Amino acid sequence: MPFDSLPSTETDTDLAALIEARNLVSQGWGQFARRQKKMRSFKVRYEYCMVGAIAEATTQGATRLDACGVRLLYRLANEIVASGHCSEERWTYDAGSIVICFNDWEHRKQEHVLSIFDQVIARMQASR
Repeated sequence: MPFDSLPSTETDTDLAALIEARNLVSQGWGQFARRQKKMRSFKVRYEYCMVGAIAEATTQGATRLDACGVRLLYRLANEIVASGHCSEERWTYDAGSIVICFNDWEHRKQEHVLSIFDQVIARMQASR
């Protein structure tokens, strides 16, 4: 895998943050922006892309990700490549770019994104 040198300093906080990010995406998913504000019936609702959900879950939406957020991006990128959504030869970019390209592909659906989160969560839980 392209990111086999993933830092091994994962904590329970990493898993909790990934679950929180997944929940944000399940409540509202969007493309082409980290977070989008939507109005429906006078209720404010936010839609998150994968990176935006990680940022919100780990740094409360700060522009720069902390170490936990970076580790989670690497995990998501590994899963995207491992599940065949992009080839290692084609993607020579950093983990963030892989996740962004996956999220923003024009035919992508929310259930595809949630599936990647679910697979990473399952792997993290199994390795405990």
